[in-house]
Amino acid sequence: MKYQISLILSALLPLTVIAASVHADWKKDGLTITDDTYENMEVVPLDDGRYRMYFSQNGSILSDISTDGLNWTREEGTRISGAGMPAIVELDDGTLRLYFNRQLDEKNAVYSATSSDGLNFTEEAGVRLQAGHPGGYDTLSGTTHPTVIQLPSGRYRMYYDTFYTQGDGNTPWHILSAISDDGLTFTIEQGVRIKGKRDLPGDTKFAWSPHIQKRNGQYQLFVTAQYDEPLKSNGIYLATSDDGKHFTVKPKPIVYRDTSAERVDTDKGMNGAPQDPFVLKIDGVDTIYYWVVNKGIYRAHKRTTTTT
Repeated sequence: MKYQISLILSALLPLTVIAASVHADWKKDGLTITDDTYENMEVVPLDDGRYRMYFSQNGSILSDISTDGLNWTREEGTRISGAGMPAIVELDDGTLRLYFNRQLDEKNAVYSATSSDGLNFTEEAGVRLQAGHPGGYDTLSGTTHPTVIQLPSGRYRMYYDTFYTQGDGNTPWHILSAISDDGLTFTIEQGVRIKGKRDLPGDTKFAWSPHIQKRNGQYQLFVTAQYDEPLKSNGIYLATSDDGKHFTVKPKPIVYRDTSAERVDTDKGMNGAPQDPFVLKIDGVDTIYYWVVNKGIYRAHKRTTTTT
């Protein structure tokens, strides 16, 4: 979900609740959480076969537990207070490092905390990443929606979104990246990983809320995109890369907006438009969780036999 700084003004129309649709290669499992205040979820498989979901809610990071990845029960306590947009990485010794957003000088910055049990986190000193891109792409929002992957070299790469004000007054969102030897000190990398008009099909300036994974030797970056027209183009796109820096975006979204209702813009995004993807394997099958404005969290899985 867009955080802290809204790009679009809320309309004065009543918000019609509609669900998103999925590409033929994927099958929707349904609405798994009906509370739409759950935002920016991350799902971690546990050693006992259960799943833990970390998410932002009302200015804190909380967690739910599930035996099947569909039905969730709230866990007691708060994982991290005054934080949002969690991103989990398991370190070599089994420790979990949770990256999260928090305000710094009125912009978003990335911080981190570690845990040995997944419930009790200790914040690490310092800031992992803050605004400072050499191209000036993060001058307005800072560093938002982190997602982190460990590379074969042992280094870590963080992808994140940000926006800035152009000379024409527009505020495009892009996906940037930063690199680290230890997962603590990150250096912003040159260039833009995903740039709306350059990389996404059609005419859009908005690309945000990335999720990174690696499958079969290829980096896969799931990205939310917003379009004025056609409305069906709004959704979550898959971009692939051999080196983790130069991505090619697939021409059609894997999850997209259902166009059966009139468009309404809100401070959290367009009604019916899916965003905030998180993908993991459940029972050996790629499974995606995504959030829909005023509806909640849905889940879909990739079909074992795909269409062309």
